Amino acid sequence: MEIILLFFSALFFAYLLEPLCSKAETICNSRAIASFLSILFALLVFTILVSVILPLFESEFQKLRERLPLMISVAHGHLMNQLIELNLSFQVDLIEELKGKVLEFISKFKEKISGYVIGFLLGGTNIILDFLGWLIIVPVTVFYLLKDWHRIFFNFRKIIPSKLKNITAAVAEETDKKLKLYLKGQFYTICAMATFYSVALLIAGYENWVSIGILSGVLLILPYIGFVISMIIALLAGILDLGFAHGTLATLVVFFIGQFIEGFLLTPKFVGESVGLHPLAVIFSLLIFGSILGFTGLLIAIPITAIFSSLSAQALRSDRP
Repeated sequence: MEIILLFFSALFFAYLLEPLCSKAETICNSRAIASFLSILFALLVFTILVSVILPLFESEFQKLRERLPLMISVAHGHLMNQLIELNLSFQVDLIEELKGKVLEFISKFKEKISGYVIGFLLGGTNIILDFLGWLIIVPVTVFYLLKDWHRIFFNFRKIIPSKLKNITAAVAEETDKKLKLYLKGQFYTICAMATFYSVALLIAGYENWVSIGILSGVLLILPYIGFVISMIIALLAGILDLGFAHGTLATLVVFFIGQFIEGFLLTPKFVGESVGLHPLAVIFSLLIFGSILGFTGLLIAIPITAIFSSLSAQALRSDRP
């Protein structure tokens, strides 16, 4: 099972690197060299992310984690005062119990961010095989997939029965279009929104503006759910840093402007309506495949969703008179 997951991970990375490899081939006039250079570039980017950016993220998120109990306590105090003023004191016990459970949950988060990342990457698989696979098997497989990319798909088309060639070609073309638009659009949107939230929260006076801003951008992977989670965290931080009224107002203004920018400007520009991946399908596919297969599950969740979306679209078209 682990070998199959490693192969699908390698196939996904090869799919991402194929455009870069094709451009490099036009320069060096050798598919093998272009494949090697593409993998080398990907490994260089990954090394920079792990050695430079990950420690920065870890430091910022560690600060945020340490401040979360204080954020919750301060927000709780303000909420209690508001409930008493509104004669809703009967809700105090319920909120006290909820506060206790949340603080207990946070207190269990003792490990560093890198520990969670490594644990997630290796989750649900044989740790030795997984480590060797990601170190050796995946890069080698990606190299040969890139090197023989066009030949592989040419031979694959030859073995497809004649009756299924047209529908298979249509599904593959539509899936490729949807997947490229979605991945490219999500990447640009996440980078742009992480930058916006970080700068906006810095201007508003948040202490943990970097970690909250980056988290708010990354959580856009989960439509709607990510927005709500990041907004709650920002609201808690705003109440602690700026006071109840100012913090609440600043959070609402920043996140509603951010939602407007994302929903009406970035998503239509970078993704568009033609992608056709329903937000609920994206949410459940990421949650289900991620929980079962770990990091590999996250990699293949969106491609599988795109394939099912294309198959559904083709089935609907074929049913029309």
